[in-house]
Amino acid sequence: AHMQEAANRSPPYAPYPYPVDEIIGGDSVQSIQRRLLGTNWNPSAHDMQMSRIQAEDLFELKVEIIRKMAGLHPSGDWMGWGARALDNPRTATGEEDLARLHQMLDDLQSRNEQSATFWRLVERVRLRAD
Repeated sequence: AHMQEAANRSPPYAPYPYPVDEIIGGDSVQSIQRRLLGTNWNPSAHDMQMSRIQAEDLFELKVEIIRKMAGLHPSGDWMGWGARALDNPRTATGEEDLARLHQMLDDLQSRNEQSATFWRLVERVRLRAD
């Protein structure tokens, strides 16, 4: 379903805000795309394009969540390791579902430190060394 969603995004496109290799929270579009392609060592151009769009969507949401968490919980190393707190070991790729990331962001934006998402993520993040 995700691939279809990505394909149906309509113009006008805002230019994508992050370079593929920019690392935020210990992750990047490139790393996510690599995980999405997984064991597909010979992806078609279509696979590459779809995984890239999906990786961009995932990364953009992760960065929003990470930045929000960095503001709410300054002792966590969100900019260094925050993306790891968003991994989902139960999926084949280790990536959380896009819809689930949207829910998490909504939860954080509406309830801040009172949200279940906030506490779940706090438990998963490394604390800053400094």
